Amino acid sequence: MLVEHQSTLNNNMAYRMFQYIAETYRVLHADKDEYRERMFTLQRPKFIVLYNGPSEMPDDVRILRLSDMFAPAKPEDGVADAGVVDLELTVKMYNINRGP
Repeated sequence: MLVEHQSTLNNNMAYRMFQYIAETYRVLHADKDEYRERMFTLQRPKFIVLYNGPSEMPDDVRILRLSDMFAPAKPEDGVADAGVVDLELTVKMYNINRGP
C-alpha cells in the first residue's frame, strides 16, 4: 500500500504513484528476477491519497486514473481501437477534513 498525505490538490497523483510503485518493485526485485524464464509474483498494490487542504473537495472518495492523463488517440497514429488503454493505475483520494 502506498499512501500520501496532501494539503494541496494534485491531479497528477496517478502518475506519481506509478513512479513510486515502479521504483518500489525495482528495489524489491533488484534485477534478480526479471530475466528469468519463470514468472515471479508482485505484491498487489493499493494507492491512497489522504487530503486535508483548504480546496473544496466532496466528502466521498475521488478516483484518479492514470489513463485520464493519456493524450487522446488520433486516427493518424494508427491506433485501431482508440478506446483501449493498455496501462491503468487507480488512486483513491479521501477527503479527511471534518465535515460541517
